[in-house]
Amino acid sequence: MTLAVDPAGIEGLTPDLRQGLLEYLGARRLAGYDLEIRGPVYLPIELQVEFCVVPGARPNDVQQAIQQALSNSELPGGLKGFFHPDNFTFGANLYVSKIYAAIMAVPGIGSAQITRLARLHAAQPDSETAINLGQGFLAVGPDQIIRLDNDRNFPQNGSLTVQPKGTGL
Repeated sequence: MTLAVDPAGIEGLTPDLRQGLLEYLGARRLAGYDLEIRGPVYLPIELQVEFCVVPGARPNDVQQAIQQALSNSELPGGLKGFFHPDNFTFGANLYVSKIYAAIMAVPGIGSAQITRLARLHAAQPDSETAINLGQGFLAVGPDQIIRLDNDRNFPQNGSLTVQPKGTGL
């Protein structure tokens, strides 16, 4: 038997948690069955967004606010960024409408357009983006969890580009 674990509040499966689960479930499993405990398979994505601001808003301020809203961090007031690890679990598709809702909730946004929504290092990111935008979501496998850390030190964990419209990506 295989048990995949997505622990709340942390990324991945720690050795202590794995051992604790093995001990707990080992005494309760059926005889003759092996038990394997594994962590999630993270699916890093590439997201690019262009936006326009309302009159009087400063593009740099809005850009920073969008990046914060789409972050994987704890936000002021106890809120979580859109890509916080606790917001996704196994097999949870990434819906375009939810990304737009998070972006449009940022003060100063006039309009926004997703120009890239694909798996990180996809062979054909433009065609994958067209498919994902057309169907309204990026599909995730049953053992996968969406990940977008946007950390320059760990680019393999997903990337986010947010730019005012007309400045080029």
